[in-house]
Amino acid sequence: MLEPFELADIKAGLRDGGKILGVFIVARPDSDEGPVFVVYFRTDWTQSRTFRILSRFRTEGVRTYKNLGSLYKTIRSIGYDGRITIYPSGDNALHTFVGVLPEDLGDHPADMVTSEGDKE
Repeated sequence: MLEPFELADIKAGLRDGGKILGVFIVARPDSDEGPVFVVYFRTDWTQSRTFRILSRFRTEGVRTYKNLGSLYKTIRSIGYDGRITIYPSGDNALHTFVGVLPEDLGDHPADMVTSEGDKE
């Protein structure tokens, strides 16, 4: 997995004059309480076409949101005012983006991937 973004990384990049080039959300299934949402960002300061997922902290895993409104507010609060597309996990369109995690592509269910990335 590529190094994810933390909110602090994105805010620092924007302060330094960078731009967010794209954002999309993936709705991951969660059988108990409905879907959880993750967000991917593409920026101009990474100088690649790769999207990076938002993490809580680099060593603490992916940042998930249970409330789509809260995620939307977070994205807008950092200054991104472009289009935000929501894809269900496993959507074929996700294969057109570089950097999407296998569990979001539908290659491995999220609950079956260990912290080392091995499928159980």
